[in-house]
Amino acid sequence: MEITAIEAQKKDNTRCSVFVDGAFFCGLKIDVALEFRLFVGMEVSEDFLEKIQFESEKSVALERAMRHMSLALKTEKEMRRFLKDKGYLDPVIEHCIERLKYYGYIDDENYCREYAECHKTIGKKRMTAELRLRGIDSSTVEKVLACFEDDPSEMERLLERYMRGKEKDFKNRKKAQNYLFSRGFSSDDINEVIDRFFTDEDEGY
Repeated sequence: MEITAIEAQKKDNTRCSVFVDGAFFCGLKIDVALEFRLFVGMEVSEDFLEKIQFESEKSVALERAMRHMSLALKTEKEMRRFLKDKGYLDPVIEHCIERLKYYGYIDDENYCREYAECHKTIGKKRMTAELRLRGIDSSTVEKVLACFEDDPSEMERLLERYMRGKEKDFKNRKKAQNYLFSRGFSSDDINEVIDRFFTDEDEGY
């Protein structure tokens, strides 16, 4: 293996990208590259480069990950993607994930609970889909959301807001049903709320 390029990164002038045999291999702090006297044309092994990055960047990567976490909760999958996009190799990523779990920064069960508490305007079906997209496994999602139920009062509030200024006719009834369904509420709960809202005397059909 041969280092074919060492280029400064555009988004972070303290880091450089190391290319081996014409392909991107990893990102490194520039001072680390200088410390180990890396240069274009240098013959290296994969183990050598991985060891350099792991030992020199695990603390930097962890600090960067924790700053990223301070902005908002992240799932394990989201954090792995973030670190991968920053150019860290798998051993560094695994070290960071392990430390973040140990410190309680990453906890997918807690993420599910926080998400459910903050997103009461959507139903459990949509919550499940959104959480799965964030990389949380189905068993964890099911376990946490089993403690939550769709809130009829929230559905009624959404329905009243949606129907503001609209006629209580058959056409708008169907549109209202589709609106609530798109927010992930169950069909039974939707029909119950719709039936209460569209009374016989007001339906106009």
